[in-house]
Amino acid sequence: MNELQVIEAYEISKTYSIPEAGEGMSGLLKSLFYRKSRMHIAVHPFSFNVNRGDITGLVGPNGAGKSTLIKMLTGIIRPDSGTIRALGLDPFAERQNYCRQIGVVFGQRCNLWWDLPASESFQLVRVLYRIPRHEFARTLSDLDGVFGLSELMGQPVRTLSLGQRMRCSLAAALLPRPQILFLDEPTIGLDAVTVAQLIQMLQEINRLRQTTILITSHDLAVIEKLCGRILLFDQGAVVFDGTVLEAVQRYARYKKLRLAVRSGQMLDSSQMDALKDLGQGTCTPDGIEWIVVEGQATELLLIAQARALSEQGIADYYIEKPSLQEVILNAFRGAF
Repeated sequence: MNELQVIEAYEISKTYSIPEAGEGMSGLLKSLFYRKSRMHIAVHPFSFNVNRGDITGLVGPNGAGKSTLIKMLTGIIRPDSGTIRALGLDPFAERQNYCRQIGVVFGQRCNLWWDLPASESFQLVRVLYRIPRHEFARTLSDLDGVFGLSELMGQPVRTLSLGQRMRCSLAAALLPRPQILFLDEPTIGLDAVTVAQLIQMLQEINRLRQTTILITSHDLAVIEKLCGRILLFDQGAVVFDGTVLEAVQRYARYKKLRLAVRSGQMLDSSQMDALKDLGQGTCTPDGIEWIVVEGQATELLLIAQARALSEQGIADYYIEKPSLQEVILNAFRGAF
């Protein structure tokens, strides 16, 4: 295994057998003796490597195979084919040793003890991971500054709101200072301020400790700000593996020209015709024009066109690249 690589997966795949019951009472009775099932390919065979210190985003619609991949990489389930080596270990066969070196958060599940106060759950994490007391106290203090844990420490986990449980779950996963951090929808229930703090904290942990992070999220703003690399999943297959910039270049080869019209003025027909030559345009209620320009129109051409219009009723203009959300939508519309 390459020293730079902390995860090395070769031709891994996973298929589930899903039972299907018949319709009505007769169908239910028949299923007691003969149950039909269908095979569902959760992850098609593929290979990939993750280098130490990388932040990788797994993106795709529900049921695309992202969570199944996380479960294989964390040793929860074994792949049907292929091999996985992470931190030099087999995640499934050497799970106990491996789990001491990773952190995992599943946004839909709580990794804390339901009836205990959050503080006791953190203490159990300290004992399970054999964290020295002074290191535990320092790390918990740092996490408290980000997530505001002090007010939650004495409350039983079952009494916490979804957002509060997520804050505590993230803190518990980070207490052992894992080498690899797996996050499956970690922003569920978090407000915008806490999400921004989470992004900043993960970037800092990655910078200072070279922690490798794999994250799935439907919040594409989080993926765009955090990840240097993204994998796009669709129906169990990886349709793209590369940087956000490469994804933009592949799936959204256009730029946006935003024009602000001066108050009380309208573009005449000749101006609109000039804009239509560039691409498609729409008017919004606040009087701003959005012109989508195809890839063959260069940014210099856009600037020249906008400057020409600036003397004829245009107050200002901005040239923007597509957002990651637009890139993903284009990819899953079959634009690849």
